[in-house]
This record gives sequence, C-alpha cells and structure tokens, in this order.
Amino acid sequence: MKDPLAVKVRIRNTEGKYLSGDLSDWGFSEDPSKGIVFDYLRHQVAEQLEQIRLTRGIVLEAVPVDPKEVFETCDQCKRFATAFGTFFDGNRFLCLECLAQSPVMTSAPQSRSAVAARALSTISLL
Repeated sequence: MKDPLAVKVRIRNTEGKYLSGDLSDWGFSEDPSKGIVFDYLRHQVAEQLEQIRLTRGIVLEAVPVDPKEVFETCDQCKRFATAFGTFFDGNRFLCLECLAQSPVMTSAPQSRSAVAARALSTISLL
C-alpha cells in the first residue's frame, strides 16, 4: 500500500481484480465498486495479507479507497463524517458539530453540551 495513512482499503490481486462478495460466496471482480472495503488498521490488513503470502504464496495488496466513496461530507463545514455521524436537518447534511450550532438546535433553550449529548444518544439508538 502506497499511502500508510489511508484507513479504508480494498484488496486487489496480481490480476488487478478486487476481493468481492461475502463470507459464504466470495471471489474477485474487475469492478472496484464491488470490492469489499476494509478498515486497514481494525481488520489488521497488513498482517493478514502477509500471512496469506507466507502460507499460501498468494500476493495481494491493499489499495486505498478515496474517502469520498466511504464518508459523507458535511454541507456546512465540508469535513468528512461517517454516515452515522451525519444528520439531515431538512435542507442540508450536517456533522455533529455543525448540527449542534445550527439555528434549529441553538434556538431551543439548551446548552450546547446538552445538544451534543442528545445527538450522541440518537446515534446509540441506531
């Protein structure tokens, strides 16, 4: 993998095909959009690929995924946020910080910490 800071990756074989499918029916596809997206650190991709290379002799590589493909963009601050950390206020998609500062939330007689706590508790219900 060329970019060590990339967090989300797809696995590609030496033929340029991407690991796709699910646990019971997996294979390789030429279409990157069908490739399974892994969290590079959480799924220990480097370690897993090395183990496959050593035990099976199969060379696979982790290919960084463009963040625009896996994250939402806050319409106000333009930062990336996870799908569960993005809210639609009726007009725009907002991250938690921008949601807490939106006129809808700030017009209510609550502190910002209460608004943030309520937004976070909404996430835990999902």
